[in-house]
Amino acid sequence: SVLPFGANCAYLREQLLPEGYDPGLGPSRQTGLRGGEDTVVALRLQGRGGRLRWVPDAVVHHPVSADRMTPDYVAEGYALQGVESVRFLRALGMPTRSVADARRRLRRHQLRRLLSRLFRPRRVLREQLRCRFYRGMIDELQRDGGAR
Repeated sequence: SVLPFGANCAYLREQLLPEGYDPGLGPSRQTGLRGGEDTVVALRLQGRGGRLRWVPDAVVHHPVSADRMTPDYVAEGYALQGVESVRFLRALGMPTRSVADARRRLRRHQLRRLLSRLFRPRRVLREQLRCRFYRGMIDELQRDGGAR
């Protein structure tokens, strides 16, 4: 299912209890992570049978500064998403990929990137970003001694 973005979601207080937001998953200058605690809340809520609703009239003004619209910022975001995906799964008590599996997936996307240069140049960037994602995932899995 599609989950809400934290900038555009609201919860009934009683639905957030007992866990609430996990500050270890949120944006942090220390870790460099950009968010994600909202995703875990939404997944936990759904896991308990709660419902999420889309409100098409909701408007959020979320200005994005120019420094966040650079290729380097976007690429770093993909690496951080790899880290965050491992942390989400762990926070939810779900299994993560093994380091070996993540490395296989990285190698597959590295090969696809090389082949794309020859046959599908428009897909090179997508494969580069996927490689960044799996590198971030591998780094996080190794940081804690592998998958739990």
